[in-house]
Amino acid sequence: MDLFRRVNEWVKYLKLQLTAAEVDVTQAKTRRGRAGAAIMVENRGERAVSTQKALVDSDPRFQEQDDLVQEIYGYAKFVEALHSQVDSDLFHLSREITRRSDAERGGRSTRARRYTP
Repeated sequence: MDLFRRVNEWVKYLKLQLTAAEVDVTQAKTRRGRAGAAIMVENRGERAVSTQKALVDSDPRFQEQDDLVQEIYGYAKFVEALHSQVDSDLFHLSREITRRSDAERGGRSTRARRYTP
């Protein structure tokens, strides 16, 4: 049961990390959007929107924010995969504990067998 408790604690910890990473991704996307909007305002003299967007995409400030979004997103996906794997392990561990405890009681008892005289 100690193993089950430790794995369960890891699942809770990883879920917390996953939630924090998802919040970080959202905040990074917001910062990237604000940086892009500020750059677009700086280039408002350009008449074509496609030119303004090209200038935003080529600006180092926007590229830095975009790289940061990609980095944080990658970490979030890593934590998500790790959480999924540990959660799956917890499920299998729980099932094995149930199977073994049923075996100790003389096998799986059916409902009909428990309530018939």
